[in-house]
Amino acid sequence: ILLLLTLGLIYEWIQGGLEWAE
Repeated sequence: ILLLLTLGLIYEWIQGGLEWAE
């Protein structure tokens, strides 16, 4: 369960980084 939570957090963090990249 903790792994899924971490993956979800990293996924959102990457999405935010991509938005900043644009």
